Amino acid sequence: MYLIGDNDSCFVSDRFDDLSGKSNNICELINGADHILEDKDISKSIEILKSVIQSITRFLS
Repeated sequence: MYLIGDNDSCFVSDRFDDLSGKSNNICELINGADHILEDKDISKSIEILKSVIQSITRFLS
């Protein structure tokens, strides 16, 4: 499972697309999130955290 924000300095779209194309990977690009999966807006950061928790829950079930 790979989670990365599109505002992360480590995000490379070609690399993400390559990982997403593999059948054994679950990849999620989080719009507006930075390297620590946060946004400058606290409300948006809470929504990002909620999305991450939901993704992890789906992955583990």
